[in-house]
Amino acid sequence: MQLIIIAGQARVGKTTLANIMGPKIFDLDFIPKYMCFAGPLKELAESKGMSKEASPEMYREFCQRIGAEEREKNPDYWVQRFEEQLLEIIAQEDRDREAGKTYWERCVIADDCRYPNEVQLGLKYSAKFIFLSPGNRALEDPDAEWRNHHSEDMAKTIDSGPSKFRQVFDYVIKNQGSIEDLEEKVEPMIPLWCGATVETLAKYPKDEHMEDLSRCVSELIDLLLIGDMLDEEYEDDDDEEETYDSDD
Repeated sequence: MQLIIIAGQARVGKTTLANIMGPKIFDLDFIPKYMCFAGPLKELAESKGMSKEASPEMYREFCQRIGAEEREKNPDYWVQRFEEQLLEIIAQEDRDREAGKTYWERCVIADDCRYPNEVQLGLKYSAKFIFLSPGNRALEDPDAEWRNHHSEDMAKTIDSGPSKFRQVFDYVIKNQGSIEDLEEKVEPMIPLWCGATVETLAKYPKDEHMEDLSRCVSELIDLLLIGDMLDEEYEDDDDEEETYDSDD
């Protein structure tokens, strides 16, 4: 099981990124599974007759209030609920593998990482961490009161200096264009994120696109292996933009 965790400020495009990744992960012979740390809380809200689509303000107020109440009693309450669901996916993956199924490996995408203890859980499962930044794009409702909620604190802190958090977040992606721009930017990196092997990539036709993708994956692997030699390239945000936000 490969776990991919996406963090970033509200409405920066985290779910959009997850939706871009899912079908491409499926094409690489993985079973994509969408999860969110707030999933158990959302299920509770829906059981009370509230949904984000029908009553967004009431839904947001309920989730913030109940979420905070449970965290006051146990800071890891919601993270533990998430882990329970994650372990169920791992158990099903084990059953499928033992049954000899051709496709059994899961790739879990969690697109709502907001708290440090959620990062800690991801580290426990060797997750790939992606931070999505708005870059020079203005976020929707920048002065909304809910943006001052503590659930936004971690993302705001990282946005203020992403290079300081590179030891945790493997990739910083600037989402400052169209959805098509974002898709073009991340597509070559998805095989690496989901743990695709050379053997997996070799099953696909060697067209020009796949050759470019395979070459990019090899280059990224090389970068990871010699990462300690490249610290100077990541000292400031300009380097991150050059690496992950090229519009050439």
